[in-house]
Amino acid sequence: REEFSLDLCGPRAVHGAGGLVDCLVRSGAHRYLEFQPVTATAMCSGGGAALRPLPASQADVFRDRTLAPKDKRLLMRFLKAEVAQWAEQRRAAEVQGAEG
Repeated sequence: REEFSLDLCGPRAVHGAGGLVDCLVRSGAHRYLEFQPVTATAMCSGGGAALRPLPASQADVFRDRTLAPKDKRLLMRFLKAEVAQWAEQRRAAEVQGAEG
């Protein structure tokens, strides 16, 4: 049974290299905001009140004892593909911005 959850309903957190940050800075709205790094992410599962920390790096993923080795490999493959796709979209946006 696969137990992955991916929250796509954001932005609850804004990527520092994202277009939204650029827009906030250009508009001057950044003067009214406070930017802070995300220090931890946790998940409540199983209907209990206990929070379980989520891995934030490749080392954390492989250190996690709750995931089976196969699930760790699948998760890392997915995350690497997402990072590559995000980087490609960013490059395409920069090229389009330079041409326009």
